[in-house]
Parts: sequence; C-alpha cells; structure tokens
Amino acid sequence: MAAPGWFQEGSISFEWAKSAPTTLVALVIGCLAGYIAYNQWRVAKAKLNLDLFERRYAVFEATWTELSQAIQAHEVRMTNPDFTNLLPKAQFLFGPEIREYMFEVSSKIGELWIIQRKTKANNSVVPADQIDKDIELLNWLSKHAMEDCRARFAPYLDFQRWR
Repeated sequence: MAAPGWFQEGSISFEWAKSAPTTLVALVIGCLAGYIAYNQWRVAKAKLNLDLFERRYAVFEATWTELSQAIQAHEVRMTNPDFTNLLPKAQFLFGPEIREYMFEVSSKIGELWIIQRKTKANNSVVPADQIDKDIELLNWLSKHAMEDCRARFAPYLDFQRWR
C-alpha cells in the first residue's frame, strides 16, 4: 500500500515527521534544564535569605543581650564597643529605624551609667534628683528587654515573608 500523498518522501510533512523525534528530545532536555535552573535559583534564594537572617539575628541578639545585661548588672558599662560597632551594620541590614533604636538603647544605658557614677560618688545612695530618672531608665530597659526589642526586630526576622 502506498503512503498518502501528504506523507511521501521529499514532502514537507515527511521532513517534519523525520525531525519530530529530535525536536521532542530537544524539548524534553530544554524543559529538564529549565526545571533544574529554577530549582537552583530557589536554593540560592533560600541560602541568601538564611544568610541574611543569620546576620540580622546576630544584631538582634546583641541588642537583646545589651538590654538584658543593663537591667541585670549591678554596674553597667558606659559604652560597649562591640555593640556600638554594630550600628553601621544595623543601618545596612535593617535601615535607619533599627539603627536609631540601637542608638537609643545605647544612649539609655549611657544615662544609667551616669546615674550609677553619681550614686557611687554619693556613698552608693541614688541622689534624690536622680531617683525618678533611674526608675524611668530601668523600667524602659526592662520593657524593651522583655517585649519591645523582639517586636521591633520581628518584621525583619519573620520566616513567613520568605514564602
């Protein structure tokens, strides 16, 4: 039986049919390569997010530690260079709002240090004009160590934003 006219050797349809297996293989390989590339992109994005999270978490942990130590210590340090050296990193990783928050934490601890110096010079008795400020600073530092610090950093450390 003879092949129909549209499928005779030399016709365009015959040539297309001859190239169909090669085209199909190339298409399957292209799709597979695209799938692999997409998965590599997803893994690279997840790795970037993880690295960013780890760097941000280190800054959060340093801030939280600074707050916690200030309310637990009998004597605070005027400045902690390890903490203040994180301010430029915070600006880069979070933006100005977190850097300003960290600067505020550092300033409040500095104010508490001044009151403690005055107290030490006054035979370990808080000067009368500093009592309200001392209580206010300790309350502020306690509140931020227990609640506000986590709340300020939470939007930057939220895993839900990764999806």
